[in-house]
Amino acid sequence: MSESNQPIVVLLVDDDYQVTSFMIQVLEKDAAYVILTANSGKTALEIAQASPELHVVVTEIELSGEMKGFELCTRIRQHHPSVKIVLTSAGGVSQAGTYTDLPVVAKPFLAREFAAVVRDAAGGKTGSATLSGPAF
Repeated sequence: MSESNQPIVVLLVDDDYQVTSFMIQVLEKDAAYVILTANSGKTALEIAQASPELHVVVTEIELSGEMKGFELCTRIRQHHPSVKIVLTSAGGVSQAGTYTDLPVVAKPFLAREFAAVVRDAAGGKTGSATLSGPAF
């Protein structure tokens, strides 16, 4: 839990169910997180707009559908200006483009690598679950 004992709300956005499932498995090892998921930018935006508390958004850059990850980041920040954003990409860091200030986790990634990036985005305010294991 965070210092104020409030859970850290994390929204995971990926159009690949296997990737989303892997991210959930990694993060659910830490009781500090409340995990929300979406498989499209449109759904993610609806969830973000309906969530009064949103601390971290993890989104794939190249989402399928009309809204890509960068547009989603911009639109979510309109509602949650202080939200921390982490990008994931099969194309690697070079796809980050103008969003070079955001952390990018290149796929495939290790569980501990992903957990560390989300923990850093959350301000390091999570539990100390031991994270090892597979990569995705």
